[in-house]
This record gives sequence, structure tokens and C-alpha cells, in this order.
Amino acid sequence: MISQPIRRNFFPKTQSQVFDFIGVVIAVLRRFHSTFIYTYTTDSKELFIFFVSVLHKDMCYHCLAPLKADAEFLMEQQNVFIIRDPARAILSHHAIFPQMPVQAIGHQALYEIFCEVRRLTGKTPWVINAEDLASRPEHTVRRLCDHLQLDFMPDALNWNATCPEQWKTWRGWHKDAENSTSITAGSADFDERPLHADSRLLTYYQLHRPFYERMNQFTEQGQP
Repeated sequence: MISQPIRRNFFPKTQSQVFDFIGVVIAVLRRFHSTFIYTYTTDSKELFIFFVSVLHKDMCYHCLAPLKADAEFLMEQQNVFIIRDPARAILSHHAIFPQMPVQAIGHQALYEIFCEVRRLTGKTPWVINAEDLASRPEHTVRRLCDHLQLDFMPDALNWNATCPEQWKTWRGWHKDAENSTSITAGSADFDERPLHADSRLLTYYQLHRPFYERMNQFTEQGQP
């Protein structure tokens, strides 16, 4: 989301002065959890700086060690965690990638980073349960926006069915999302029998369920 630009009558005489100024801006913005886009126009002799709120997403098990080693990165942003019932997550993952390793379920790594953020900041990060997001998308997203002090935009909850360019490498993982036009709840008739019939998957579930339960008690309950 791009805010209104800050306009300054500023015309550096040399390229190094431009870079020096931008370097100062970057240093300041890092402390305010933002980044920026700038345009430098020589004809009007003005520098436009657009403050941007940046959302990035990752799975903690992909980068667990680097995240735990980078306290500055974890502290300079607002961290939001989303959890999903591990039974549903395991069967959904297994349907696409049967050879998945146990760490790919992700709840243990997620909980480790959750605890690290809590230790570093002294605050409980915001936690969203995927079932709440699916069944009450407007309520859940509105509360998140309030927490992050962002404007809630109802139109963002609907979109055209398409496959973004950046998904194409992993297109098989996003078929439902690619064909969707909004957030919808999954089937209420969830069948756990395949989970209990597979000893490996059941072991995965028994490992990750406790971490899910620990985080679920903080769902949407970010505390000072």
C-alpha cells in the first residue's frame, strides 16, 4: 500500500549527494518497518519519496536457522503467524507431495520463531487460525488491519481467477487458489481416517499437534 508522497524541493548537484540522501532515508525507514520507491526527475528538480508498507510471506521451516540468527530482522517488522489444523495440513500436503519430510509440516518451526519474536519484543505476536480466516474472512482481515494500523479495503477480499506469473513454477500447489475469486471455507465433512491409517502421517501429526495447540491459544490475541 503506497501512501501519499512526500515532496521536497531538493536537487543534489552530484550523483553521490543523491545516493547519500537515499542512504539516510533507507536507514530511517528501516526503523519504521517500511521501504520506499523514489523517482528523481531532473526537469522539475524534485525528489518524490513514496512510503510503502511491505508484506512478505515465508514458511519458517524454509529459513529457520537464518531467522533465529537475525534478531534485527525479526524486530524491525510486525510479525503475523497463521496456523492450520495439522490434520488438514498434513493430508493436504501429502496429496501433492507424498514424500514430504516431517519438518515440512511446519508447526514446530513456526512455534520456535513465534517464541523468539515474543522473547525479543516482549509482546505476543498476532496469530490467525486458518479456519477462522476461511469461515470469517472479513472479520479476520479487518481485525488484522486494525492491529497493524492499516486501512481495511473490502474490495481486496475479491479478485479475478488467474495464475500470477510468480506462481507458475509451483503451479501444482496453487490450483484451488488460482481458480478462486474469494476466501471460502473448506468442507465441514473432513475425513481424518487416511491420517490414522498411515503410521508415518500419524507420527507427523503427533509431533506437530502440541505446537499448534500452544499457538492456537493466542489466536488473534496479540497482547502488549
